Amino acid sequence: MKNNKKLIIILLYPYLYMIGIAIVLALSALDISFDAVSFMLVLAFIVNVAVIAVTVINLIQAFAGKHRSVDLAGANMIIKLAHIPAYVIHFLLGCIAIFMSVWGIGFIIWSIVIDLVTIIFSGLVGASAAISASKEKTLQNSDPVKYAILSFIYCLDVIFAVIYNLKIKKATQAQGEMVL
Repeated sequence: MKNNKKLIIILLYPYLYMIGIAIVLALSALDISFDAVSFMLVLAFIVNVAVIAVTVINLIQAFAGKHRSVDLAGANMIIKLAHIPAYVIHFLLGCIAIFMSVWGIGFIIWSIVIDLVTIIFSGLVGASAAISASKEKTLQNSDPVKYAILSFIYCLDVIFAVIYNLKIKKATQAQGEMVL
């Protein structure tokens, strides 16, 4: 992640919503009145615009060859591994929401949507790593396509982020480049 600091927003993506909910709950517990729905909508808008911008810039730079595949694959692996606790928390929130009557439906939908969008954004980081690997020829034959596709499949994305990170690292070292 050292060379891809802008990708930190993607790493933090699912957690920013949890922080927003924590703020809403804390202010509600303190009897501070404010428009929680507006707050969450503004937060969602700002976070999504920032993440979309970073993702698009990252993809453009990958197509232009401005990132090394080893750096992007490493960042992708870190992002995917860092998202595991968020997925677990969203799953637990969904389980708790089952017992919340009508309000629980919103939490269940929210958990599913945030997980889906998180996989899309982190998958696009994997796709940009695959694009760079294809350009650099650090992955063989159809591996870049497999890597790009598997970056969007729940659970497999994490496993193959680790596997392809190791493959790209090994290929980069074999080509004689320094890998940090």
